Amino acid sequence: MNLLSDEILNKYIDGDLDYASLKHVNEVLSSSVEDKKRLQALLAVHNQLKKIKEESTPNSFTNLVMKRLQSRNKAFKEQRHFVFAVSSIFISILLVIIGLIIYYGLNQSSETQSSQTYTQHIIPFFNSIAYGITQIFTPRGISVFGSVISLGILISGYFFFENLKASKQKINKSQ
Repeated sequence: MNLLSDEILNKYIDGDLDYASLKHVNEVLSSSVEDKKRLQALLAVHNQLKKIKEESTPNSFTNLVMKRLQSRNKAFKEQRHFVFAVSSIFISILLVIIGLIIYYGLNQSSETQSSQTYTQHIIPFFNSIAYGITQIFTPRGISVFGSVISLGILISGYFFFENLKASKQKINKSQ
C-alpha cells in the first residue's frame, strides 16, 4: 500500500519539504518497499529529465518572425490589388459592352425616326437595346461571349498563380 503521494515524493526529490515532512517521508520510506520503488522510479525520471538540454532560439528569432509576418502581409496586399485590378478590367469590359449596346440602339432609333418626339424615341430605343441583347444571346453570340469570359478567367488565373509564386519566393528568400 502506498502511503506517500507522487506529489510528496516529487517535493522530496526537489528538496521542497520542511523538516517535519522530511522526517515523516524518511520514516515511511524506511518501512515501505512500494514507496521506495516509486521513489526510485521518480528519481530515474527526474535524472533523465535533467539530462535533456533545452533548445535555445537564435538571437534573431524575433526579427525573423516579424520579417515573415511583414512579407505575408505584403503578399496579401499584393493579392488584393491583383484581384481589384482583374475585377476592374472585367467591369470595364462589361461597361464597354453595355455602352456599345446603348450606342447601337441610339444610332438605330435616331436614323429611322428623326422627326418624332422624345417619348416616341423611348420605345424604339429600348426595342433596339432588346434586339442587341437578343443578338448577343444567339448560339453564336453565347459562344463568343463564353470564349471571351473563359479567356479572361484563364489569363487572370495565370497572373494570380504567378503572383502567388512570386510572393512565396519572396517569403522564402526572407527566411
